[in-house]
Amino acid sequence: MTLARTCGQLCTWVIASSPRCTRVARISTPLSSPQARHFATTPRRRTAAEPLPWFVDPETAPTGSSINAVEEGDDTSPRLATAPVPTAPPAHLSPALHPLHAYLSTSPFLDKDSLLYIHAREADPDASWCDWIVCTTLRHGRERGLRGAIEGVKRHLAANPVELSLDATSSPDGSVAAPPPFAPPSTRPEIHGLPAAPTKHARSRNLRTSRSSSSSRSPSASDAGTGWALLDAGTLVVHVFTPQARETYGRTIEQMWDRIGEVEHAQQHGVAATAAKEGWKSSARREEERKRAEELEKNMEEVKREMQLEQEEEARRRTA
Repeated sequence: MTLARTCGQLCTWVIASSPRCTRVARISTPLSSPQARHFATTPRRRTAAEPLPWFVDPETAPTGSSINAVEEGDDTSPRLATAPVPTAPPAHLSPALHPLHAYLSTSPFLDKDSLLYIHAREADPDASWCDWIVCTTLRHGRERGLRGAIEGVKRHLAANPVELSLDATSSPDGSVAAPPPFAPPSTRPEIHGLPAAPTKHARSRNLRTSRSSSSSRSPSASDAGTGWALLDAGTLVVHVFTPQARETYGRTIEQMWDRIGEVEHAQQHGVAATAAKEGWKSSARREEERKRAEELEKNMEEVKREMQLEQEEEARRRTA
């Protein structure tokens, strides 16, 4: 019995001390040092000699130095822009309204191409009850975001009130003298045109009654039915429309202020209404005509360039 036990222990020791068992035990030993753990968790980096995947553009692929700079926290390295870029403000817009324009042109609710700025004091220096009128339209697919859009403008103007100069200066485009502001900016802009949001009790009661009934519509759906909200901020008024309301009411507002300017011009200069209509144009209308002229000139240059290329191609064919 003792001899058998001794033989078994000897065999076990021989097997455990064999090279194969030693290698297996060494491989199965967990990595304990910090360098080993870092090596185990460090992602594999692509070298310059390795080809890029088929879906990566070589011109826009990051280089090894830029990847290292990003991993090391280098803030000077270029990064992809994720925030929307505001459009350039119109030439006739007062510099005090440039921050508002930057906000409106980057709002996810609003169509940046629909922004219109009417200088009310320019049209009627003595009787206008605000200095600027802003008209904008909700984006396509955002028709139910009227409340969110107008409340976002309210928060922006409450935090960034528009401070106009108290001195009568020339307009930004240098054509018409701008009178001093009519009213100071309001620290608490007021919203008009939105129905009161239903209370929590009313919403839960409507939902229990019927989800398909008209009384259970969400507040955003009710807001979309109005189509028009107004924000009074003292120095300016902001109108936010749905696309349908812009065509119905917004165009009327634009035409109304154009007509007011024509009448005031006729009374001040003693000319007929038809002559005043031809002799006076608002700064917004002049800006619109300037943009159209620039676009027309750009299109003409493009046509000339295409015609020149066609002529050169025709000349090469004849000489060939």
